[in-house]
Amino acid sequence: KFEATSEWTDVSTRYVVGTAALISGDVAYAEALFTYVDHKLKQSRVPAEGIRQISMRLPYRFRQLYVAWQKHLYTTYFSTRDERYLLKYDEICHKLLQYDPANLQAMMGLAMCEFVLRKDIPAAHKLVTKCRNDSDATWWYSRAFLHAYQGKMDEAAADYKHAFNGPIADRSVPIQCEEFIQIALAKEPDRVQLHFCLGLINYHAKSDYAGAVRDLGQFLSKLKDGEFHRHANTARELLADSEAKINAAKSTA
Repeated sequence: KFEATSEWTDVSTRYVVGTAALISGDVAYAEALFTYVDHKLKQSRVPAEGIRQISMRLPYRFRQLYVAWQKHLYTTYFSTRDERYLLKYDEICHKLLQYDPANLQAMMGLAMCEFVLRKDIPAAHKLVTKCRNDSDATWWYSRAFLHAYQGKMDEAAADYKHAFNGPIADRSVPIQCEEFIQIALAKEPDRVQLHFCLGLINYHAKSDYAGAVRDLGQFLSKLKDGEFHRHANTARELLADSEAKINAAKSTA
């Protein structure tokens, strides 16, 4: 009985401290404590009700932990552009999917890692397509980018049309996509078609006509003769319309 009480005290104390660490933002310490508790629970033969309650709650705590950690790493990667954070992000997304196999953010995160860390575009495309759903058009933005990166601009334009017309759960998605495209362009400036994507996002998703003028202008100025002919015409039309909207806004100011 003493041994059982001691085991229960050890497990419950570490669980409570781990929860407190999670709340305070010390995710690495929280993970270490929850992992210890999980290991002990799998070995335990103590029939105490408290042990059963912790065992039932622990998967939820792991999900909480990895969601919080994932968000922190995602934000830090975009603010620093340091791929060391993306390597950890890749690891945490995999861990989150162990506890929540249908988590769309984790699958989209892994798609980004496949693209950035491993340049495995088929794997990224497969993960993005698994995120297909009617309630959030975010996945359309990601698939459009993958098509555009490969120069498949007809497919990219079609996907962007769906993205702009669909609902998005997070209103900052267009800005996040814009930032990601800028990171890709900084590494590979010859992917001039990505400037067209930026122009589309600024024009259709953000109504940032000055940004659209800048990006579409860059796209047109960097094109080689005959390259992306149809999309160059679209860019000229959107560029002219953006300039007209800017001038109209100035005249009424």
